Amino acid sequence: MNAEFDLVRACLRWPQETADGEHIRSLARQPIRWQYLLEILQHHKVGPLFFRNFEHFAGGSMPEEAAAALRAEATANADVCLRRSRHLLLLSRQFRRRQIDFRIFKGIPLAIAAFQDRSEGTRLNSSH
Repeated sequence: MNAEFDLVRACLRWPQETADGEHIRSLARQPIRWQYLLEILQHHKVGPLFFRNFEHFAGGSMPEEAAAALRAEATANADVCLRRSRHLLLLSRQFRRRQIDFRIFKGIPLAIAAFQDRSEGTRLNSSH
């Protein structure tokens, strides 16, 4: 592994615990190729979670240019999440009006966790 990937991995644990903070701060003190780290985050699409946890435990340890890029990505992600939430709310109202029960799952992993059975979670589940 490399320092950038180790730092990304450390910041993706959720929920973070107090003990994680020292580990993250220790990793942040290593020489980090910030542009490479940003590429890792973009490739895996985990920038907002990384940024939230890094800022919490090691805020101020990141060069401003990298921090600004991650801040902008987190803001854009929050905007997308709000738009999608509004859309889901609209769909929910329309389904309720038509007396259609439903459940909203985000992907097969969540369905597996909810049902302990992939086949159960992959059909359209609809009970709110």
